[in-house]
Amino acid sequence: MPFGTLCIINKYLNMNETWSIDKLQDAWKLASKLHDGQKYGGPNEGDQVEYINHIGS
Repeated sequence: MPFGTLCIINKYLNMNETWSIDKLQDAWKLASKLHDGQKYGGPNEGDQVEYINHIGS
């Protein structure tokens, strides 16, 4: 994930507090929006997998 994305997500998820499911979902939605359309090659030739699936697995 690009460094800028981490900085933005950090405002939603403070590492010094317990994460609520709502904050976690907000951060995931933001990462999905920021990485929309980014793809990488999958395991098979010609595959294109959404980047957000890569960071979520």
